[in-house]
Amino acid sequence: MVNPFITSVTVFCLLLIFFAGCSDSSVSPEPEEPADTISGIYFMHGFQVNMGFCYLSHFCDSGEILSRDTVQTSFTLQIEKNRQRQDSLRFYGLENAPNSPGDCSHPQSPRDCGFALLKDDLLTFDLLSPGGSYVGSGTLVGGRLTLETRFRYRNRGADYFLEGTKIEGL
Repeated sequence: MVNPFITSVTVFCLLLIFFAGCSDSSVSPEPEEPADTISGIYFMHGFQVNMGFCYLSHFCDSGEILSRDTVQTSFTLQIEKNRQRQDSLRFYGLENAPNSPGDCSHPQSPRDCGFALLKDDLLTFDLLSPGGSYVGSGTLVGGRLTLETRFRYRNRGADYFLEGTKIEGL
C-alpha cells in the first residue's frame, strides 16, 4: 500500500518544479524604446526680417537688398522624430521651409514642413527645393528650442531669429 503522505509530498514537489520552470525570469525582457521627450508642439516667438532682392534686372545687382522689414512673430510648430532616420526631426508649420510632397504629408499642415539633422542638442537645416532654400541652425535642449534660419527664393527672403518652449507632448 502507498503511503498517502509520500504521494502528496511527491505531487507537491512535482508541481513546485513545474511552476518554477515556467517563471517569467527565464524569458529575457525586450529592451524598451527610450521615451520621446522631443516630439510635441512648441510655441515660438522672435523676429522675422523679410527682404526683397534684386532679381534678373539691369537696374540693380542680382541679390542686392531692395527692401527690408523687421517684424515680431509668434506661432506654434510641431516637431516629430523621423522614424526612418533617427538623426533627423520633422518640423510642421515651419514657415517657408521647402519640402517634397511625399516627405511631409500631414493633415493639418501639408506645406511648410522641413527636416533638420539632430546631433546631440544641435540642429542643422539645409533644405533645397524648387521652392527655395532654407538653411540655418538651432538648439533643442530640455524643451527649449532656438532657431536662426534663412529662407531665399528668387526676389524674396526672410531671416528668422526665434526661440520657443514645448507646450504639449505627442
